[in-house]
Amino acid sequence: MRVIVRDTSLFSPNDTVEGEILLNAFDTNIPVKGKVLRAVGNEVIFLLSEGLSFKEMIAEQRYMRKHHPNVFPKNSQLVENK
Repeated sequence: MRVIVRDTSLFSPNDTVEGEILLNAFDTNIPVKGKVLRAVGNEVIFLLSEGLSFKEMIAEQRYMRKHHPNVFPKNSQLVENK
């Protein structure tokens, strides 16, 4: 999972993380657990051991594209399960 943050210095590789993510597509909170893989620029990459399903991620991408088109540039593509 890739997250935009204000201060990447708060995260170090292999840090354990735990929290909740609000999914707009389902209007619900999903508990997540995992570890920090890396921080690049203003983004932190997490490897989740518990949390979102692929179906939930795709639904949220679709929601964001519809309601917040500036999040996904016009030439970007959604990941689809084929």
